[in-house]
Amino acid sequence: MGYEPKAEDFRFIERNGEDNKDSGSYGETLYWRSVYKKFVSKKINVAALVTLLLLVILAIIGPWLSGYKFNAQQLEYPNLTPRVPVIEKLGIFDGKSVLNKTTGREVSNPYIEQGIAQYHIFGTDALGRDVFCRCFRGLRISLFVAVVSTLVNVLIGLIYGMISGYFGGAVDMCMQRVVDIWGSIPQMVVLTLLVLILKPGILTLIVAFMLTGWIGMSQIARAEVLRMRESEFVLASRTLGAGSFFILFRNILPNITGPVITQIMVTIPSAIFMESTLSVMGLGISSGEVSLGLMIQGGLLNFFLHPHRLVPPVAIMVLTMVCCNRLGDALRTAMDPGEVI
Repeated sequence: MGYEPKAEDFRFIERNGEDNKDSGSYGETLYWRSVYKKFVSKKINVAALVTLLLLVILAIIGPWLSGYKFNAQQLEYPNLTPRVPVIEKLGIFDGKSVLNKTTGREVSNPYIEQGIAQYHIFGTDALGRDVFCRCFRGLRISLFVAVVSTLVNVLIGLIYGMISGYFGGAVDMCMQRVVDIWGSIPQMVVLTLLVLILKPGILTLIVAFMLTGWIGMSQIARAEVLRMRESEFVLASRTLGAGSFFILFRNILPNITGPVITQIMVTIPSAIFMESTLSVMGLGISSGEVSLGLMIQGGLLNFFLHPHRLVPPVAIMVLTMVCCNRLGDALRTAMDPGEVI
């Protein structure tokens, strides 16, 4: 008699002391482990991730930590300069205000002169509202608008682009002509017209971004599907009788997660910038709320007299956008199988 195979003959070899029972899960584990190693190999990637997480945490709990409400007015304490506990003993951020007038330079400290027993880390605005609280409340609103609109755009663009690329032919031609026509209209024109027609607010901004932001994702999804639809694993699934949508969402979609995640990280700062631009133009968030764009608009009015009202929201917006763009580049590099550490 010949040799009779045993169950032990079909077990995967042990690697790192673990018995790998599933080749697919093992390969996937190796892939994500490789992505992780590539990502953390550069300290700037980790710094960007930590900074972004810190900004998100401050957007959630920052207004509560400040001890003030974002819309609480103290008309008797307008335009106070930053005053920070402990640090003020070093002579910096101690509440001193410097005004350059025609008669000379005037230095004063309203906190001491008026006996104000309060601390405002970023100072106050023209109505005595705490700038620190309003900055991170505004960051929360800006992030909410950006993230929600980005996720909806990715969902719409992903489905649209995958269907267009997979079926090809007349279907692809018709769908791409729609993309060409709609994409030829400047995004700012569409956003401005929609905001003018509808009532300004968070929902209006989200809808406006939804109508214009899905085109980029659809083009990326279409290109990836065109590259993969003739791959061996797709042909194998088709031979076994799998349907088109099963192949799209079970075979192709898991293999394009890298470009999708990268597009999300790139789109979020773009949405934040567009929201801020519309708010500066007076077409964004309604006056009952606050966003980074609204704070920048207010700070621009008297920047030379009270720069503390403009610098914090601009710095927070720029830092958020830089971190998101850095993470997008890092993830694109880390998820590239051909990239080496």
